[in-house]
Amino acid sequence: MNWFLYIITQDFIADDGKRVKAGEAGVGQCSMAPGISDAYNGIMYIVPHNYIKIIIIKPEDKDFFIE
Repeated sequence: MNWFLYIITQDFIADDGKRVKAGEAGVGQCSMAPGISDAYNGIMYIVPHNYIKIIIIKPEDKDFFIE
């Protein structure tokens, strides 16, 4: 399994009515080949699983996130 990073580049309204803003992102596993591709209102980066280092982020690690 490979991993993806999906970054929103344009604001849009989701099917459930939620406003999704540019800059929001999501990660997960996929079976797509590694590479960079255009995606719905964003861009998707896909990397092989051996390029990923899993880290555990706890709520008290608030300084980890960049706003």
